[in-house]
Amino acid sequence: MRQLVGSVQDTNPGLRATGNPVNISVGGRAAKSMEMLGKSVIRVNGEPIAERIRLVALQGKGSLVLYMAFVAPDADFDSMRPTFDRIMRSFAAR
Repeated sequence: MRQLVGSVQDTNPGLRATGNPVNISVGGRAAKSMEMLGKSVIRVNGEPIAERIRLVALQGKGSLVLYMAFVAPDADFDSMRPTFDRIMRSFAAR
């Protein structure tokens, strides 16, 4: 998770973690989830809007890491959370 967060921050240095990674389960497999806050490239009245990103990572085959990134404006993220959770529940790594 640390490397994934670092890679995401490399592309958007303004992102910051809102807490520590949390242990979760995705498709019956151990996974980690972490949320980050930052500024979007989308602007309203010339100002970037706040965005929230939820990263979910799990071990794939061998050294492969599978991950999902859920991104929404911070103001809308909580209303999108049930949709993001349904997507996660439908995930099946093979």
